[in-house]
Amino acid sequence: MALDAERRDVFELLNRRKYIIRENQRQYVWKKDNWRELIDDISLVYEKNVDEHFIGSVVLMEEPKRDGFREVYSIIDGQQRISTLTIALIGISLLFLDLKEGNLYLNTLENLFVRDEDNNKYPIVSNEANRDICELVTALPLVLDSMKKQPSLGIEREYASLSELLKIVKPKKLIYDCLVFFYDTFKKKIENETNPTEVLKSYRKILFNIRYIEIVAKDRENAYSIFEVLNARGQMLKEHELLRNYMLRYATPKQKKSINCKLDDIETLLGDDCDIFLKHYALHKYNKRTQNKEGNRSYKIITIQEKGRDMELLAEDLHLKASFYAKMSDADSKMCTPLERKVFSYFKRRRQQQFKPLIMGVMNRLHCGNITQDIYEKWIVFLYRFFICYHVIGGVTSNRIDDVVGKYSFLVENRYESDLLINFKNSVIKSIPNVQNFIAKMKGLTYSNKWTPHREKTYRENMRAIFEIVEEILGYGGDYEGLTIEHCHNDSDGENNSHVGNMMLLEKDLNEKCRNKNVQSKCVIYAASKMLYPKRIADIIRNSGDLDAESQTEVIARQIHTAIHSSFLD
Repeated sequence: MALDAERRDVFELLNRRKYIIRENQRQYVWKKDNWRELIDDISLVYEKNVDEHFIGSVVLMEEPKRDGFREVYSIIDGQQRISTLTIALIGISLLFLDLKEGNLYLNTLENLFVRDEDNNKYPIVSNEANRDICELVTALPLVLDSMKKQPSLGIEREYASLSELLKIVKPKKLIYDCLVFFYDTFKKKIENETNPTEVLKSYRKILFNIRYIEIVAKDRENAYSIFEVLNARGQMLKEHELLRNYMLRYATPKQKKSINCKLDDIETLLGDDCDIFLKHYALHKYNKRTQNKEGNRSYKIITIQEKGRDMELLAEDLHLKASFYAKMSDADSKMCTPLERKVFSYFKRRRQQQFKPLIMGVMNRLHCGNITQDIYEKWIVFLYRFFICYHVIGGVTSNRIDDVVGKYSFLVENRYESDLLINFKNSVIKSIPNVQNFIAKMKGLTYSNKWTPHREKTYRENMRAIFEIVEEILGYGGDYEGLTIEHCHNDSDGENNSHVGNMMLLEKDLNEKCRNKNVQSKCVIYAASKMLYPKRIADIIRNSGDLDAESQTEVIARQIHTAIHSSFLD
């Protein structure tokens, strides 16, 4: 393998070279946690707790000499670090200007520019690497001219030089935030110092002395191979970044722009969920369950399955499935129907991820016209109700049905047949506890706003979900807006009144009318509800004179248990 590897420092990294970015690189994505980590590390060096800071390896590929530059490199791995270090140095240079240290300002700028053979200066981070950073560096000399014309500006006016720079350049929000972060952080570190210039010089020196391993590949094939080897265990890049590298490596030149746009859209849509999306994509597309070990990671599974195939078709499919995934993840999105909002928001609050590969396939069947909206809704309603019966009431851990969900996620996506929903139901229904255990589990569920052990928000959400199912079993087909949980026997009278059989969903105004009344007095109010279950409870109270909450809990449990086993798909 043709490569050179050397131990270097940042001063060498940011001198005499021009950097470009090839197609496999993502946009700048580092955020405050990454910036703060860098600041914390160089602060440790400043405080002499450590001798130097090390930032790992940077992989570069030699490019042909061009445009009068002797050293041109494309960044294969290290873009985020190089970009962040450059922005940090911009922040330091601006503070030198605020301190009226013109020479130190110019000396710092020299490390951000490279000269061609005609001695013309250009930003080291080129327009091809990062347009915003390139424009910021290009504008720095103009800031000096502006400050000379306004001698009253200085460190006594907050953000003086930074404000001047941002009058000239309007970077994207993330680059803007990064620059303000470093400027502001270094400013705070020097503002109470007797000799702020020397302190700032020390921080600049520490940045320049940061160590890294530079690996330079001689050609593209070696560069990509190094990239994959270094990231084989996920120590540097995430799954979606490695997949991008692979797809662009094997794409045709005409495909690369389109693929890059789609992959950028996926990152925008999903953000930090990109890698979990790929894990679920591999399951629903290939029935392959991913792990963190080499050879069984989502990126590896996808590349093995797609080897030799059209990368643009893969990008299109990933993009489509990512749009489905975004709808599930952003449950409050305007893209969701009221039913989707109800189901997805409940799953999101419960951190229920298991059904996402299956729902992604069902969404695709709807998109392709293989199923109707009615069938699609039956799928997600069943999954919602099954989860409540299986996990919330039954108390069974989700991993018990992993294999079944994986199997049907694949079948729905690749071999859809009209009886798959019934077959899936019959496969998973066996996991629900038998009726006696189900009743016992139901009796253990509680909610009360009065008693601390029963006050958790998830308990309230569980009760709402259970009674929505009860209403639907009884035939209610309306909405559930404006409803609250009513305790028939007042829960303030005792903890025992926090059990399922003592509760119902009731309109807020009727709930208010029930305040401090006994069960017999509430009977007329329940009968006036638009909901069906309160009317039924009103009949029970009229006939028996009271409500036995324990026996009513058993009635509810039997109703739901019977429904999930029989007519839940009607």
